Amino acid sequence: MLTCPKCGSRDVMVAPPNNYVCPHCGHTWEIGSVDSGWIEEEARMYKAWGELVDAALQVPDCEALARRVAELVGADERRARQIARRVLREVMEELRLRGMQERALREIERC
Repeated sequence: MLTCPKCGSRDVMVAPPNNYVCPHCGHTWEIGSVDSGWIEEEARMYKAWGELVDAALQVPDCEALARRVAELVGADERRARQIARRVLREVMEELRLRGMQERALREIERC
């Protein structure tokens, strides 16, 4: 619940152009911008998901997959490794059927 930073009132309104206003004490403050970067990253990942899965199924290699994630999704190294782990876990059953489960498990741990 949004409250006035000056008086604590919960009776907060939106006022143009980009402010909150407290009708109780008259205090106004700027509406903070919403960080939508994660939404954009998720959209890029969704678009690239099929290609990432195909790459993981061909050769379950954490380093190569993380580089591909960084290229396609625009993620930093840490985030690219997280996504690579996610992709490898997603295809684990298929890799098990192909006899590559042990390698995939090692690669997930490397990520």
